[in-house]
Amino acid sequence: LISMPSFIVEAAFVVGLIRYVLYREAIFIWGRAVPMPETEDNPAPYSGAMSRRQCLQAGIATYLLLKVVLGGISALALDNYSALTPTDGTTAEGEAEISLLYSLTNSFIMLCYIALFIWSFRLLWIYIPISIGVSFSDYLKKMAGMKSSLYLIATWFICFLPLIVLFISIIQLFTGLMVEGSAAFIIVKAILEGIAEIILICVPVIAITHGLAQIFLGKVR
Repeated sequence: LISMPSFIVEAAFVVGLIRYVLYREAIFIWGRAVPMPETEDNPAPYSGAMSRRQCLQAGIATYLLLKVVLGGISALALDNYSALTPTDGTTAEGEAEISLLYSLTNSFIMLCYIALFIWSFRLLWIYIPISIGVSFSDYLKKMAGMKSSLYLIATWFICFLPLIVLFISIIQLFTGLMVEGSAAFIIVKAILEGIAEIILICVPVIAITHGLAQIFLGKVR
């Protein structure tokens, strides 16, 4: 609940970015709409069944819903992990049995989580097709099965891994020049982490938006 206002701003920015990538529509920056200049390369305007307002509202609502669901899943995963931790006060034989049971149970749960993550990964980007006017049912029909999720995972990984390595190096470089714990260290680190987080959100969204546009719209606009 405390983070919800920031999630709303983030959702509005991401959905506006998706619409700008495909249709060059005005994007909201710092609370005001910034129209894009007209050029010869501007794509054709949006002409889907849903109105632009409906696409924006549905995309923002879906993005917020995903944020809440992911937060709940993370909390449950941490809670289950804590519940499976062996407790003190057992004998040596009991500790061995508990340790073996804990290892087997933990391995099985991890495999289930990995399989569920791969299967549901395509659902994490459902706000993109909704933001461009594609219905939820049409998205699931064309993006059914593990194969679609694997393609999306590969795209996300290619976008995410080089950037995270780059930003970790930059943050360590800049913060290494300052005294750890000082005001300058905290401020610079917070600014760099904020910029890195925005870019790490935007780059995969842009890449996957282009890919889904090819699938659902027939071409990249």
